[in-house]
Amino acid sequence: MRIERIGKPIIKELPYFVFSLALLGVGEVIWKLWNIYHGIPMSGQITPQSLWGSLLIWITAGYFATLLIDKTKAWVKVLLYAILLVMWAIQNFLRMEYGSPISPTYLSLLFETNPDEAQGFFQMIVHLPNFVYTVKKLLLGIILILISEWVYGKLFKIIPIPNWCYAAIAILLIPIIAAGLYSSRRYIQLLAVDSVDNDIQLQLPRDPFSCTYNAFIALNRSAENTRRFIQISTTDLEANLQSEADDSLDIVLIIGESYNKYHAQVYGYTKETTPFMSQEFQAGRLFPFYDVCAPSNMTSVVIKNALSTNCMGYGEKWYDYPYVMTLFHKAGYDIYFWDNQKQDLPQGSVEFSLHSILYNPSISAQSYTRTNEKAYHYDLDLVNSFVETVDTIPSSHNLFVFHLMGQHFSARERYPDIPENRIFSASDYSNRYEFYDETIKGRIAEYDNATVYNDNVIKEIVDRFEDRNTIVIYFSDHAEEVYDYRNHISRDQGGITPEKLKYQYEIPFVIWFSDQYMSRHPEIVDKTISAQYKPFNTDNLPHLLLSLGEIDSKYYIDRLNVIEPAYECPPRVLFESSETYDEIISPKE
Repeated sequence: MRIERIGKPIIKELPYFVFSLALLGVGEVIWKLWNIYHGIPMSGQITPQSLWGSLLIWITAGYFATLLIDKTKAWVKVLLYAILLVMWAIQNFLRMEYGSPISPTYLSLLFETNPDEAQGFFQMIVHLPNFVYTVKKLLLGIILILISEWVYGKLFKIIPIPNWCYAAIAILLIPIIAAGLYSSRRYIQLLAVDSVDNDIQLQLPRDPFSCTYNAFIALNRSAENTRRFIQISTTDLEANLQSEADDSLDIVLIIGESYNKYHAQVYGYTKETTPFMSQEFQAGRLFPFYDVCAPSNMTSVVIKNALSTNCMGYGEKWYDYPYVMTLFHKAGYDIYFWDNQKQDLPQGSVEFSLHSILYNPSISAQSYTRTNEKAYHYDLDLVNSFVETVDTIPSSHNLFVFHLMGQHFSARERYPDIPENRIFSASDYSNRYEFYDETIKGRIAEYDNATVYNDNVIKEIVDRFEDRNTIVIYFSDHAEEVYDYRNHISRDQGGITPEKLKYQYEIPFVIWFSDQYMSRHPEIVDKTISAQYKPFNTDNLPHLLLSLGEIDSKYYIDRLNVIEPAYECPPRVLFESSETYDEIISPKE
């Protein structure tokens, strides 16, 4: 076959090729690449590699579509245009109206909606401004396509195109198509994953087709994982309070978000970002742990493994072991779960999978006494909601779980813009690296302000329990870079290095005891002090919780409880790497 034939379809059907790239989102990808290469921070999951991969896949798909059109009849092109336009319109409307692309949530709602509900929903959305705006853009797109096809068709017949043009296009296309086909292996790999978490690594493009494909796979995998998790967590589960257990006990678990411990005063940071924790540390009530890591830099992976009694280091899956809150509830605890990342319409398969598990009706019925009705913009509002809702604590044994927004990107959105929260500014930071400028120093100041606000949130929670027999555990799901060693903020999904582990996977982990608890249990305090420098991975948190909660269960393992003398740290595996945390952070010579 002559090489010119490879380039001919794309030139002959150039309008379709260009419009297909535009409808898939090439403009947005180019804009994101421009931002990244100009040092403008993007979401942690967006990397240059994933964006270039999307472009390669789309160009490859567009080429094969033009090849199909060239070899078939005109109605095939009309059909492909129609599919592209409809999918684009759906994606465009969902993003404008709900801030989300096509996701498992929408597919789930579609499957669960009866005809009457569907009719009512469509009657509602047709009057929404964003729906009308989408229809207008759709009509404009159709007009542009018709004009472009007509004009180009005339020109293509009139203007002769030399063979060298076809050959040049072919020479450019061959390596692009080869790379695009290689990148497209992600679609096949996704079929083989056993959990929806794995699609994080595959980094599919966010075009309408890929989002829909990913949503179907994620919906199926999530349903399988959740069914297994529910079965394990709700069938013949035995957990009992120990005979010598305290007559009353409150355990408070605070789960933070995106907390870089190297910006925490209590961990040695030079700025006063943790006044409350530092005060309690000096008073001898708060005990920081110094060698704790998360198994992932993704919330969904961390939370599911931190609240299931599995051990990742032993190769155990979270969905094959019970939910720790169900064990507590079975043992007689009241469970109060206040979640500031609770979403009615989660924005993707990762959030969908976590939300669908934590709030599955069967799990909820057998785990929670009370949960919050909605999320709030600021974490202190979540705490105030808890105080207003749970004004009295009738039970003698309680587990309170607060899931915060913490310092999640962007940090500026995590605290109210009032003078008392604007503690630090760009002028408080020196030019530590060459890439530092006023904008970067300003973002660091915003992160430190969010850290102070987070410390105040912890204080407000602890203050509610200081006069009771109480244990408070605070840890962050993962960390987040804040221009600590390179020109980067937030997280990324690229290769793992010791520096990346330090600033994205190392986390703050502290235990606070009330005076009443310390007087009752000096031996627990001594064990905690002895454990502060032990290596620990948060996926083994349930064993510490069950021990502190004085609960007997076959799922409790003494050697996985970090404060016990029998503790043996299992391999601290990382979800995103075949190497363990310790192999990367301290490589052998």
